[in-house]
Amino acid sequence: MVWLVGAVLVVLVVSASASGVHAGPHSLVGAGLAWAAAIAWFVMALGVGGGSGVAWWLAGLAAGVSAVSIALAVPALRVRHLPPPEDPMPAPGVPGRAVTALTPVGVVQVKGESWTAESVSGTVPAGAEVRVVSADGVRLRVWADISESEMNEVER
Repeated sequence: MVWLVGAVLVVLVVSASASGVHAGPHSLVGAGLAWAAAIAWFVMALGVGGGSGVAWWLAGLAAGVSAVSIALAVPALRVRHLPPPEDPMPAPGVPGRAVTALTPVGVVQVKGESWTAESVSGTVPAGAEVRVVSADGVRLRVWADISESEMNEVER
């Protein structure tokens, strides 16, 4: 019976360690505690015998910590299979519209989101079409290819 308990402990602790290796370093804390409790159980079982109360307490502790480690590692392992998040920065060439006048800094709307933008083509009136040139931190650099007559039309 003692060796059956020992075999179950080894399987649980190895499972907790394997899931911890794949889930990340924080998951290994629980596996380390489970190893310590299992080693203490083996020492107690060899010295005093597996039937003592302390040995059973250590076996339960090792099994419990292993189970908790595995339960915490499973969601972390699921996250690894999710697709990577989309890059929030608009790519160069994406169209947008000036929400406020860009003189040369203002607000534009690109892909349904409002961004602080800097015009690289001079003053741009509100409502004008713009295209993203680049992103500098959280500020977009935009270009508006707008003629003098179109600028007067947009301003009205």
